[in-house]
Amino acid sequence: MGWLNDNAPGHEGWLVALVRDEEHGLARNDYFRELELCDTRTRFVSTMQVGCDCGWRSPRMAAPLGAEWHPCMLYVDDATDDRCRGLWREHLMLEAGR
Repeated sequence: MGWLNDNAPGHEGWLVALVRDEEHGLARNDYFRELELCDTRTRFVSTMQVGCDCGWRSPRMAAPLGAEWHPCMLYVDDATDDRCRGLWREHLMLEAGR
């Protein structure tokens, strides 16, 4: 379940779980991929982003200790969730100003 704002149709925000992409990142230490519906294994996550339906992504950030992917959602502590929701709201304000 993501974040919605009635004043911003077409925008739904959520936490994006990132993992190193073993297939493409063998020679590069900075290649990540987003976990998706097909990633059905529960796992701890160390890198994350904030995402939006419109395609926007925040810069990558360290996930808090204990951040856990349960298909299809990244679970973090309330303080991290609030901070990330704030980043998504900043994105909405920038979009509204265009």
